Amino acid sequence: MKKTLFATTALAAGLVVTPLLAAEAPTATVRGYVNAGMYYGDLAGTSGDFGVEHDSEIHFRWSGSSDNGLTFKGEVELEGFSTGDQIDEYWTSVSGSFGDFRIGADDTAAEYMELGIIYAPYAKVGYYDAFRYTGATNATDTARDDLGIYYITPAISGFTAAISFQPEGGTDNGGHGATPAFKVNNGSATDDILSIGAQWMGEFSGVSLGISGGYQTADTDVIGGTNADPDTWTTGGYIGYAGFTLAAFYKDNPGVGGLATGGYDIAVGASYETGPWTFAGGWAGVFDTKAGGANDSDTFSGWVTYAIAPGVTGTLAVEYTEFDTGPVDDNLIAGAYMSVSF
Repeated sequence: MKKTLFATTALAAGLVVTPLLAAEAPTATVRGYVNAGMYYGDLAGTSGDFGVEHDSEIHFRWSGSSDNGLTFKGEVELEGFSTGDQIDEYWTSVSGSFGDFRIGADDTAAEYMELGIIYAPYAKVGYYDAFRYTGATNATDTARDDLGIYYITPAISGFTAAISFQPEGGTDNGGHGATPAFKVNNGSATDDILSIGAQWMGEFSGVSLGISGGYQTADTDVIGGTNADPDTWTTGGYIGYAGFTLAAFYKDNPGVGGLATGGYDIAVGASYETGPWTFAGGWAGVFDTKAGGANDSDTFSGWVTYAIAPGVTGTLAVEYTEFDTGPVDDNLIAGAYMSVSF
């Protein structure tokens, strides 16, 4: 009986140390969001000052696993409107202890790792990397969501890194069709987009910290006398304590030959969360060193968000952009919108 007891104990210990993993067939879920709002705008190019918005997406997701610890998952994002970008991001991935490897159309690695920007719900308004209703030309992902391959490392002591490669820059919104996407000289501006990014996040004595960095390079297939390949690098970070968060972000972008301006962007923001309330805002400056400041701009934004119910928020916001020179007037937009996530 003693031998039997020892054998049983050893077997139980073995099961604890090396658990059996059960495979799961892929199952699908449906998620998404809706933003609906009303705005007042003093904007160049519009003849009225009242606007209505309804923006939505439906996300089809699936996930499954094998008995050796691998997870298989994917996502397709369907726009709730049609503007030539019916499908947003879409990808399929295999992940495990080695990290996450995916193929599809997603954010570049540099953008995926970015920290240091504070967003209003769904970035409908904002001081940087928002929908830019006021016309400020700031953006952090010059490659959009083109078809490519992506790798994200597992998080180790708060550190995560990523790398991505997109061979053809004209494949956003599924423009490649069902065939492989090869590099083509089709005037898409950027091809062979290589992007790397990394971030670290941690918390010490109630203080949250985060820092990130990214680098992105590409070739351009547009022929021109001033043609140049774009290299972009970014850095950002945040510090938070007792509901307060301060964030800063910097992007250096020399531009693409005669296709875009070159220069650098600086963005600084702050937020305070208390109960269901969030108060936030910031400033971003876009500095054009290539055109002698002809496209410089300053964007200011502030908003108040209230959590109405689980998955439902209401936001009051204002965004203002001032242009130093050029034919574009200073632009202002203010409004209220509701966001629903499901």
